[in-house]
Amino acid sequence: MHMAGQKVHKFLKTIASTLFLFGFFLLPIYVFATSNYGSNTYGSGPYNSGIGTIALDTISASNILTTSVTLNGGIISDGFASSTDQGFNWGVTSAYGNVASTTGAFGMGSFSKSITGLTCATTYHYNAFAINPAGTATTSDATFITASCPVSGGGSSVGGGTGSVSSQTAAQFFGITISPIVAPATAPAAQNFTFTRTLIAGQSGTDVKALQKYLNARGFIVSTKGPGSKGNETMFFGAATKAALIKFQRSNKISASGFFGPITKAFIQKNP
Repeated sequence: MHMAGQKVHKFLKTIASTLFLFGFFLLPIYVFATSNYGSNTYGSGPYNSGIGTIALDTISASNILTTSVTLNGGIISDGFASSTDQGFNWGVTSAYGNVASTTGAFGMGSFSKSITGLTCATTYHYNAFAINPAGTATTSDATFITASCPVSGGGSSVGGGTGSVSSQTAAQFFGITISPIVAPATAPAAQNFTFTRTLIAGQSGTDVKALQKYLNARGFIVSTKGPGSKGNETMFFGAATKAALIKFQRSNKISASGFFGPITKAFIQKNP
């Protein structure tokens, strides 16, 4: 009986030692497993802690025009998981209100978006964001100012100063047509003009116009109205100019040929 009791005691002691050894080795494994992989349901604990939050690069704005801009950002760490959406929030306040983004599967690298339909000379706020299974990463707020509004010009102004209205605009408002003022081609009067060349029908130049003025002023009318008339002399030596010149030559006992040659030139220079 005593021998049987010793055997039972020895057996129990062996079992206790075995359990102690198992507990010594299994407990650290259990602690590691529960602290790193959570409960026995994979998605409910730190099993997903291998995926980190995305880290974004510094943002900037480029190609800033009156109504458009390019926003630039980048992912410098993807948290070991592709982002599914990346882009920018933007608006006239830090509350934004507008989103420009692209969906897909993205890793580390830069990204940009072109924004259009902006207002000139206006301050805009923006930030970048990217989303992966760990959540949404965003940058701090930044701003840019669109280019100055173009200044309209052209024409003289009515009233002057800021907000002035061009004369053409005012005329249109009142239903008035303003014709452009074109300065007529001028030629010196004959008395101030030195004729250097001979003239025949078909030629043109300021000396022809000076000749017409000389003839009209002395009653040898080139034309009674229209081109060639007094105040409307032209630079073309035509049939009307030739006819008036012949009358002038006859009146002054010069060979009436309608040819403006040395004799006629010398007479006019002496009698301006």
